[in-house]
Amino acid sequence: MKKIIFASHDAGGGHRAPAEAIETALHELFPGKYETKVLDFIHYLGCHKLAEKSKKSWDVMLTVPIINKLGIILLEIFPFVPKLYFNFYLKNFFPKLEEYLKTADIDLIFCTHFFNTHSLAKMKKKGLVKFPVLHFIAEIYDAPIIWVFGNSFPYIVCSEDAKKMLIRKRVKKELIHVFPYPIKPHFTEINKSKDQIKKDIGITNNLPTLLISFGAQGIGNIEKFINILKKNELSLNIIVVTGRNQKLYERLKNTYIENLNSKTKIIILGFCKNMNELIFVSDFCFIKPGPATTMECLSFGKPVIFYLSATFSELMNVRFVIKQKVGFYALNNEFLFLRYVKKLLDKEYYDQLKKNFEQFSVTNGANQIARFIDYHLEKQEN
Repeated sequence: MKKIIFASHDAGGGHRAPAEAIETALHELFPGKYETKVLDFIHYLGCHKLAEKSKKSWDVMLTVPIINKLGIILLEIFPFVPKLYFNFYLKNFFPKLEEYLKTADIDLIFCTHFFNTHSLAKMKKKGLVKFPVLHFIAEIYDAPIIWVFGNSFPYIVCSEDAKKMLIRKRVKKELIHVFPYPIKPHFTEINKSKDQIKKDIGITNNLPTLLISFGAQGIGNIEKFINILKKNELSLNIIVVTGRNQKLYERLKNTYIENLNSKTKIIILGFCKNMNELIFVSDFCFIKPGPATTMECLSFGKPVIFYLSATFSELMNVRFVIKQKVGFYALNNEFLFLRYVKKLLDKEYYDQLKKNFEQFSVTNGANQIARFIDYHLEKQEN
């Protein structure tokens, strides 16, 4: 049985989600052929402090996204800087990776985070990478300089836009493979009725339903968006998913514990494994514009209102949705948010916007990428 490592990093959910989607597809398409693991690779190899430091840094950038955006601009202007930065930031990871590679029984590593790809490219120069490595760029319509490592390994991207950007950054065309963004197989297959799902989470009415999710970290001032809807006495259900942010969950639970007499019914949930069901029962979604959540909402044909983007790559997702006329960008502005919610509560307007989904389709690339991995390994063997 061939062994595949999906080398991810849990700073945000956008790196693990595609890895898990492709892993699931591999096992369904080729049962018994592969032994796989999805790992927070840095943490797995023993750099626990570095892994936690990275996650905390990402959380800070989510709260002050201008830092992240200015940083990316500077890195694009000075493209030699990322390599210097990674070499310094990951210096404690390199020896652990080197030791691991000397004894590891691996047939392929599939990277979904640039830290791992950079480190493996460094090890390749030492002759320690004796198996295929595939580099998956988790951004859909972008290929920032932090994701570019010359011609070290084949790239997997999810749009022609990203491919063109890589070519402009001097990556060989033959190393770039384009597939649709991977979502977990069967994500849109729901075995319950909408009424049953709503009943399970405490909704017993037929009002329009808004889903709010700001990613796995639940970072952002969610209260001001809820409060403006309550203040305007809008008749709707609000499902709030706080992710792994336990403090936010408890705070919202305490704040909105008594809303039985309000026109705005509020349901507070923590980390959920049934996000597909929650998207399914919602009429529209207010989300952080990360690639995974964006494509999951679009796969169900749900209009989206975007919260403030943390990166320029997320801004590309916003641009795509606005261009397709299936969503809006509220930034961090509760008044813009209120305006868009009111628009979507207008049934005639909502029905017209829903028709725009007929003009494009969201294709799940998980199976295609899984087949590519299988083909790549078979080719290596022959």
